[in-house]
Amino acid sequence: MKKIQVLILILGSIGWSCTSNSEEKPELKTVVIIVDALRFDYVNEENTPNIYAMIKEGSFGLHHHSTFPTVTRVNSTSYATGSYPKTHGILGNSIFLPKVDPLKGLNTGDASVMMMADSVENGKLLSSLSIGEVLQSSGKGNYAVFSTGSTGQSFLLNHKIKGSGIINPDMILPENLHEKVINEIGEIPPRSKPNKERHHWVTDAFIKYALVDDLVDVATIWYSDPDGTAHGEGIGAPMTMESIRNVDEQIGRIISSIAELGMENRVNLIVSADHGFATHKGNPGIASHLVERGLKESKESDDIIVVGNAVYLNKESKENASDIIKSLVSEDWVGAVFVNSSLNLNDDLMENLFPLETFNWNHPQRAADFYVDVNWTEETNAFGYAGYSYNNGTAGHGSSSPFEMKTPFIAKGPSFLKGFENELPSGMVDIVPTVLHIHGVMDNSFNPDGRILNEILVGSTEKEENELTTETHVKTVALDWGEYELNVTYSTIGEWKYLDHTKTIRKRKE
Repeated sequence: MKKIQVLILILGSIGWSCTSNSEEKPELKTVVIIVDALRFDYVNEENTPNIYAMIKEGSFGLHHHSTFPTVTRVNSTSYATGSYPKTHGILGNSIFLPKVDPLKGLNTGDASVMMMADSVENGKLLSSLSIGEVLQSSGKGNYAVFSTGSTGQSFLLNHKIKGSGIINPDMILPENLHEKVINEIGEIPPRSKPNKERHHWVTDAFIKYALVDDLVDVATIWYSDPDGTAHGEGIGAPMTMESIRNVDEQIGRIISSIAELGMENRVNLIVSADHGFATHKGNPGIASHLVERGLKESKESDDIIVVGNAVYLNKESKENASDIIKSLVSEDWVGAVFVNSSLNLNDDLMENLFPLETFNWNHPQRAADFYVDVNWTEETNAFGYAGYSYNNGTAGHGSSSPFEMKTPFIAKGPSFLKGFENELPSGMVDIVPTVLHIHGVMDNSFNPDGRILNEILVGSTEKEENELTTETHVKTVALDWGEYELNVTYSTIGEWKYLDHTKTIRKRKE
């Protein structure tokens, strides 16, 4: 914690009083609730009665998308910046920053690691502005984060600690708020599975500071369940469903508090998820596979550095890049493989593999030489939920399956159309641009990749007239054993393109 205190001083944090006493404080509030790993098909009257009730009262996105890779910290940052990894630079749950560590990836779930990396990177951990910075510079709202997720996930939602900072059971920033929050909200409960007590505590903090004391104009609430429970218990398991109901209860408390305080005409409420979930089949791991095939010296060697699903090659290994990639695409557990356009491949591999630009991962400084997704299937688990992937563990996320890419999106409040089903595609990157637009924030230095969801806004004169279209791009690589075919499917509207899913097909010679 001492390391965090020192770094917070460097970041120049400010406290709750930032704009709370200003006579010019905006009347409108917007609250974005992210329910970690809330699958689209979890939302119904039985599982999530409070979230489900919002559908009739607001706007419901039928085609909402996670950002790929479908991991939490990529989507935390994509949400906060309104942009894709190619723009913000957080490429996975672990990221490779050679100036910080030249041999392995950094855990983005640990705020102290991210603060250290930000310092080494001269304040450029993120290569784009985020919502806290934009709101602060505009003077049009006070921003705060309330989260039961990891410290790193929370930090990436407000990495410059702007506005009112961050309240997380394991990290309250600025540090000088810690005693105040404990005195007013109560002692922090221990982490549990499901994480009910901590969800309740964070909700108490939100209700106190954002609603009762009216100190926050734009807030992000991030609940760590069902993700934290489902990783070990599985999709549809009794404890997983209990964790979903627990979070829904907290959202019900927020809705009730808004009504009791007479704030229904002031508060916009958005509920979404960072990604879906899939049951897992397992895989040997990229590094282990390459070592076994004699293509990498050892799991710890620096000839090929594997960070999550990203593969970085040294000069000598790049000469063998074609053989490395051919070895991987021959494996049934390997799904989509995307290559850096700067990589020189033999044969027709470069022409017949999709580039990193395909999923907006082509960050100019941090992109790997290639990215390896795991394969997925449409099988159904014991609880009736479809979707398996070849990741390890009981269940989780990260792949480009439709079960992980599709997420719920519901928005109700004075700014949103009531009883409206949005058939146009949208995504995690669109939420913050829409929120800033609602609050009248105009900042020419903020250039997000996402769009403003005009079609769901009351009184918008810029309705999207284009219809949803779906397109699939196909590339096939001919190999000694047969063909590796990759299908990439998008939903599009005008110039905006959203990755729906990929599909890998292998046609082996008999």
